[in-house]
Amino acid sequence: MDADRDAVPDDIAALREALAVERAKGLEIAAELAIARAKVSEDEARASWP
Repeated sequence: MDADRDAVPDDIAALREALAVERAKGLEIAAELAIARAKVSEDEARASWP
């Protein structure tokens, strides 16, 4: 949506839809980050095992 930032929709329904899309992207990124952090934590725990 970077290229479309100057072309913001005027109607409420389109704005709500755009907001929902951006929120979904944020949630997806947050989930990916949580998975990556869990993998790092697991790797660190395994590295400290005897």
